[in-house]
Order: sequence, then structure tokens, then C-alpha cells
Amino acid sequence: MTMALVRSVVRLGSGFGTPATAVAFWFPRGFSAEAMPEQKVAILGVTGGIGQLLSRLMKLNPLVSSLALYDIAGTRGVAADVSHINTRSEVKGYEGDEQLVKLWKLLMW
Repeated sequence: MTMALVRSVVRLGSGFGTPATAVAFWFPRGFSAEAMPEQKVAILGVTGGIGQLLSRLMKLNPLVSSLALYDIAGTRGVAADVSHINTRSEVKGYEGDEQLVKLWKLLMW
């Protein structure tokens, strides 16, 4: 709907006291009382070029609450870089075979 249509509805005596009331009726905002669902995301192979870019993109996603980064070596540097992006998601880095099991358990629970 356009503003001209809203003005014509107000002029016709639709029961709206002011144009602002009519706009609030015709264009309600989509606020929600529920919190966003928490989403855990794991990215494997983060020290490569695609893994680094993908981890930065996922850090910017507002639906991601926990970001787990894994590779066989060098994950701490990438996790430190990504964690400096100012969003609500938490970033953790995992390296090696023994921490892969820890990562898997974290994602399952």
C-alpha cells in the first residue's frame, strides 16, 4: 500500500484518529517476543582460503550462536581473527585428532 491510499482511508473516516495510527494499522512491525534460536556451526578446514572466508561469513550471521573452527594445524590464529568480529556468536578453535572428538561432542549436545 502506498501512503496515498493510507491518506484516503484516513480521510474517509475509517476510525483512525491520525495518519500515524492508520500507518501503524496498515504496516505493522514484525517484532517477536521470542528469542532467536541458538545455532551451532562447525567449519572444518579453516586454515585454507575458503575456510577462512566461510568462517568470517558465518560469524556475521545473526542466527549463529556458537562457531567451532577445526583444522589439523593453525586453527588458533584463524579463531583469534574471527573472534575479533563484533557479533554475539562465540568462537572456539580446535586442532588435531583428539580435539575433533571434543568438537563432535560439543555439537551433539
